[in-house]
Parts: sequence; C-alpha cells; structure tokens
Amino acid sequence: NDPILGNLAVTFTDTVNHPSQIDYWVWNYGDGSPIDTTYIPVTQPHTYATCNTFAATLTAVNLMGCKNQSPAVTLITTTCPTASFVPLSTSVCSGDPLTFISNSSPNPNNLTYTWDWCDSTAMIVDTSATSAIHPFNVDTTTDFRVTLTVTDENGCRDTTSWLITVEQPLADFVGFAADIDTTCPNTFQFEDASSSDVIKWSWTFGDGNTSNLPPPVQNTYVLPGSYDVCLTVWNADSCKGDTCMEDYIQIRGPILIDTFMIDTGTCSPYPVLFSATGYNTEIFTWFFGDGGDTSITVN
Repeated sequence: NDPILGNLAVTFTDTVNHPSQIDYWVWNYGDGSPIDTTYIPVTQPHTYATCNTFAATLTAVNLMGCKNQSPAVTLITTTCPTASFVPLSTSVCSGDPLTFISNSSPNPNNLTYTWDWCDSTAMIVDTSATSAIHPFNVDTTTDFRVTLTVTDENGCRDTTSWLITVEQPLADFVGFAADIDTTCPNTFQFEDASSSDVIKWSWTFGDGNTSNLPPPVQNTYVLPGSYDVCLTVWNADSCKGDTCMEDYIQIRGPILIDTFMIDTGTCSPYPVLFSATGYNTEIFTWFFGDGGDTSITVN
C-alpha cells in the first residue's frame, strides 16, 4: 500500500524493461475516472478526491498489438482523517471555562489536535488533546468560531468549527436629583442604561443603603458628602456584569465634626470659650441659653 495525502496528485511510471518496443500504455486509476492512454511510460498527475484504497492498473501494448497477460496492479490508499468535536455548551459567561470534546476519527490516538480559539490567545497543539478547556474573556457579548484541525501520521488534515457565544452583560446607569425644588437636593433617582439582556439588578448607594429593585430606583441621602454608586446586573444565563462610579453623588451641606469648651472662670461673669470644627461649613450659629446667641462666619 502507498499511503498518500488525500486530494493530492499521483504520477504513475512504468518501470518494467519490456522485451519489445511498446506502442502505448493504458492506465486505469481504479477510482472510476476515465482511462488514460499515453505514448510515454509516464502519466499526467492524477488526483484522488475521495478516501479509499484504489487498485490502479497498467496495460502495455506493443507495436504488434500484443498486451501483457495480467495488468500490473498498484494499490493506492488515500488517508482522510475526519475532524469532529462538540462543546459542552454553545454559550458561556465571560471568564468561565468551557470544555470541548473531540470525537475525530479514524484513530484518535494517531492524530495531532490543533485547537484555535479565535480570541488572540495561543492555540493548543497536542497529540493527546482529545479534549480541551478554555475560558473566554470579553468586555461585551461576543461570538467566537472555535476550530479544531486534526492531522494524521501522513500529514493529512481536516478542520471543523463551532460558533461559541461568550456572554457579558453590561452594567450602566444614570442618576439625577428627584427633589429638584430644594436648595440642597438629597433624593436621587437612578435609571438603567445597561445592555438589553439584563433581567436582574443589585444597587449599592454608598451610604449603606442597597436595593434589588429594577430601575428606576430612588435613594435619599441623610448626610452631606460624596458617595460611590455601584450596580451589579445579571442576564438570563446568570452571567454577571458590574460597574461603580466613584463620588457619583455629591450632597451639599455642612457637617459638624466636633465641639469643645474651655472653662476660664469660677464666678459671674463666667467666661467660657467655645470651639467647633466643621466640614463644608461657612457659618456657625451658637445658642448659649442666656439670650446671648451669636453667629460666626468662617472666611
């Protein structure tokens, strides 16, 4: 048997030293293709397009019209591995590993497997990688065509592929003041701007309050300050996305941090020194309880 590369050309040559002059040669390639007649002992390249074992025969005819009693036979075997594999799922969440299992033939132990993930990561080339595990990492839902190429011991190859959807829902939102008639608004409403596949939301507003309600949602901030707002979302396949916006909410208003007094006397008139420390504070107003109230502006 002469194993060759599938779908490649073969040239046949008559190697017999004939006792009489040959007029022409009749070649039957054994694959159902038309018989060739040549006037030289060599054929044009012949291509075998299918996988099988073929009995190619040669009949030599001399000038008297005599033929060889039994045509010379050469067996040609074309090898054709078949690439085949299945993923455990055709969709997966970004970052989760996905398993691919090969059922290529004819002999999986004599094949070299090349897995191409189509995601800019390195391919796997292995003689024993009849299965492979690969995680895909994306910023948005993306399709990848995963390809398996198998190569047999004769260098013959076959390729097949599957389309894999890697899911990554996008979390996004916008917020605006809900109590717009006040000088210092502290109630804000948050609207969803996430991807359309989102079906579940989880909010944290930076002040200890949370919500699992679908948008729009509202939150009232009691104290002035800067607040981070975070949103986590899930799609129907439990794939998750999240985002956090630092210092997204700014609540105006003073914060009284500390007060203290210094006792400077014992008898009336009784002088006492009061001091206060504040954040974002411009005016301190003191009520002393004896009618001597006063306000102090901080420059």
